[in-house]
Amino acid sequence: MTEELMARFIAYQRQLTGREYLSALILYLAAPTIAGDKPASLLSFVPNRRRLDLLWQEHRRELARRLGRSYGLSLWEMPRRSGGMAVLFHHRLRLAAVLAERDNRSFLAESGYPAGLGVMGCLSLLRLRFQNGPFPHEAGIFLGIPAADVRGFIANRGRNCLFSRYWKVYHQPEAAAATFARFDRARETVLRALLADGGE
Repeated sequence: MTEELMARFIAYQRQLTGREYLSALILYLAAPTIAGDKPASLLSFVPNRRRLDLLWQEHRRELARRLGRSYGLSLWEMPRRSGGMAVLFHHRLRLAAVLAERDNRSFLAESGYPAGLGVMGCLSLLRLRFQNGPFPHEAGIFLGIPAADVRGFIANRGRNCLFSRYWKVYHQPEAAAATFARFDRARETVLRALLADGGE
């Protein structure tokens, strides 16, 4: 993605208010999930300068309907202990397939997710962990991060990675780089569509 394209998007986004701003932000950040390259995207709506927490509360129902109808996305809200709301935007069937992968099932079992727990049960347990403790590392599995990289992150306490982009990579850097390139293309596609619709 070019710096010029990103600069145009930032300028466009500054003109937006309320629902339009929030919608553009979600579309950009969740683009890899919308494109089907990722099972889920986790976004935090916090009490910052733009008051994303209040914008989310005001527009969440309408945005959920629109994202579901246009892109097949479901969402799962998880109140954060530190304030605000974490929202997992996901394709339910794709997420179910990722959670069912052998390495991921094994990691989730080690993290206290009972065997045979379905997608909704896993999401419910993840929500409890968001509410009651520090950031749950197993969230990486839900986001499509390889179990080996989640394990590497935990073992190294977030240090000593091979490189970092969408997540910290500890194993198979070539595969991760190819995945990140797909994510970048998905975001670029969204930016170009948003700018074509109203950002020129």
